Amino acid sequence: MRACQLDAWAQAHALLDYDRQESSQAWYQVEWTLSSAGVTDSVLVNDATLDPTQQHRVTAWLDTAARKDISFEKPGDSDNNHHYWRALAATAIGVTASDDMLYRFGIQAYVQAIAEIDRSGAFPKEMARHENATHYQGFALQPLVLIAEFVTRQGIGIYATRQTAIPCAMLSSFSAVPSTIPASSSPTPPMPNPATLVKATSRISPFTRRDWR
Repeated sequence: MRACQLDAWAQAHALLDYDRQESSQAWYQVEWTLSSAGVTDSVLVNDATLDPTQQHRVTAWLDTAARKDISFEKPGDSDNNHHYWRALAATAIGVTASDDMLYRFGIQAYVQAIAEIDRSGAFPKEMARHENATHYQGFALQPLVLIAEFVTRQGIGIYATRQTAIPCAMLSSFSAVPSTIPASSSPTPPMPNPATLVKATSRISPFTRRDWR
């Protein structure tokens, strides 16, 4: 995705003409597309050759789209992986647009999600999907890792929030064998073996580059 493509979407007011009540699937598609566009724009803004007028238009459009995306959330929602993908869009766009409301939304979603990870590294709401649980476990984890990376780059050590929760969730998600993490009386899960963790989490490179010793 290039800057000119994002600008074309901005001028067309893309990702704005939908309603959750009419189509929840449209809402889901927006969250995925918007998170991708937001992450892309966070890279493009560092290009000194960009047309400032074009970039301002893209930033304003993304900000409007992200605010609409999260506006459909309501009490009683499951706050599962869909909430996390909307939070990723809000975080990425909140940073580039200097929108504190969107940025705080992303941080709050991350903290909430991390608090729900159990001692085996599982997201209970995704485990409730039975035969699809493994897929949704990984799908829920991906936006959370990227949120943490965005927030960390802003100088906030958000990985320190239940520090071992993300490593254990990674191991639970991507290991080819069931997790052998021992049970513990502590509310914080134990740290998996780093070598095993890197092998199990190679699909999410920002995380695997970190030293978790």
